[in-house]
Amino acid sequence: MSLRLFSSFIKKTKKPCINCTNYIKYKYRNPYDEHYETEPILGNCRLFGKENLVTGQLEYEQALICRLNETKCGEKGKYFNTIIL
Repeated sequence: MSLRLFSSFIKKTKKPCINCTNYIKYKYRNPYDEHYETEPILGNCRLFGKENLVTGQLEYEQALICRLNETKCGEKGKYFNTIIL
C-alpha cells in the first residue's frame, strides 16, 4: 500500500483555461440560471472534441478533462494561447 502525503496540496496554475483563446464559456439557456446556479458549469475547449455523425455538429470536450490529460493540453497548458486585449 503506497501513501501519498502531498496529494491534497493545491498548486496555483499560471495558465488558467478562462484566459485562453480556445476556452468556450458555458452558455446557459436561461440567463437567470447563471445567477442562481450554486456551482458554475465548466466550459469547453475549442481544440479537442469530435463531430456528431448524426447532426454534424461539433461536440467539444470539457476544459478540465483536457487539462488533466497529458496527451491533450495537460497541467502545463501545452496549447494555451493568451487572450490579447
